[in-house]
Amino acid sequence: MSEWQPIETCPKDGNAFLAGKWNYDRTHWWVYKVHWANGVVDGGWDGAREMIEVPCTHWMPLPGPPTPTSNSEPK
Repeated sequence: MSEWQPIETCPKDGNAFLAGKWNYDRTHWWVYKVHWANGVVDGGWDGAREMIEVPCTHWMPLPGPPTPTSNSEPK
């Protein structure tokens, strides 16, 4: 998997990626599935307001899907 990169280098083509940031007191690292829209990082499970108050500082590509195995197929 790729390493975290500065948010300034994130893809701006509308495709989803992971974005991360520290919380207010730097005790937790939050990760969001987001995309670039209208000049900002947009999305995330707790909404844009939280992302604006403490902006994401790093990004990385989404991981690929797992490789199917005979054990993982529904029966």
